[in-house]
Amino acid sequence: MNPFDPRLRNTAILSVLLLSAWLVGARFQHIDVAPLESADVVRALPEFIGDWQGQEVLYCQNESCARSYLSGELDFSRLCLRCGGPLNYVSLGEQTLLPADTVVVRKAYRKPQGGDVVVTIVISGNDQRSIHRPQQCLPAQGFDIVATRAEPITIPGRSPLVVSLVTARKGLMRLDMAYWFLGGGHETHDHFRRLVWMAWDNVARNVRSRWAYISVQMPCREGVDPSADLAAFLRQLYPVIVRPRSQ
Repeated sequence: MNPFDPRLRNTAILSVLLLSAWLVGARFQHIDVAPLESADVVRALPEFIGDWQGQEVLYCQNESCARSYLSGELDFSRLCLRCGGPLNYVSLGEQTLLPADTVVVRKAYRKPQGGDVVVTIVISGNDQRSIHRPQQCLPAQGFDIVATRAEPITIPGRSPLVVSLVTARKGLMRLDMAYWFLGGGHETHDHFRRLVWMAWDNVARNVRSRWAYISVQMPCREGVDPSADLAAFLRQLYPVIVRPRSQ
């Protein structure tokens, strides 16, 4: 069964609408605004993940420049080396599009033997527009999505973590990305399953959880499948960023 089949997506959307309507109808006389619970991830990425060393990514806030830097490339002034504009850990585009209470955590990691990977955690606030699939944002950045598939990753001490693995291209550039969502004690690679859980928790349990969208981007050489390298990195990343679930 292909989890990205459009028919399954439509079924998931319909399920969300029907579930929400039924539960609201059953409880419409006694619904309170639920408090916003914390997401199930950390809000700071570590400096090291295994032998990968991380650096902060900073973005010029000058719209006509919009250059990005690794923290190791900058002096203490934290000003753009090209235009002198201010720098921020969130890009100008993200600040424009994302709700103000969105939390964005990002680091670029490199290992001594060579290889780069960028980890981004986006944590939603009251407005769920904070989180969207890369199938929406990558085309807006000029990428064509070539393939998307579900990929199980073996994580010690738990069942396999299933992520969505996306391959995209922009000209000669190839981008490979693994992503998944978690929040409220739930974890999934499927955006529409996340919506079902959100509807259930919000209406049936009166719980509104912050959800986190975790993405890992890895450049890939032509003709090389990144699955093994991504899986190895994710096995080291997962236990240091995901908070243990309460028993």
